[in-house]
Amino acid sequence: MQLRQHNLEQVNQFFATPLARQALKHVHIDRRSRKKAISTLSGEELAKIAARTHKVQKDLAAGDLGSGTLTLIVIAIAVLIIVLVSKL
Repeated sequence: MQLRQHNLEQVNQFFATPLARQALKHVHIDRRSRKKAISTLSGEELAKIAARTHKVQKDLAAGDLGSGTLTLIVIAIAVLIIVLVSKL
């Protein structure tokens, strides 16, 4: 349970960044819908997405990503979450 909570926090922190919030707003994904979708992911799916969001944050901090690239990544991860949830 602690691992799941850690992964939830990781993913939610990623989507709480100003650039991520702006990207999600641009594609009309609101905070409540995103959080609801994330909470329904399996432990394995959540762990994979948490690992991806952690890598993106590390790359951004290292200066390896521009804002345009990050915007596309945010949208792609959000779409992945929605697709995974819609298959439930």
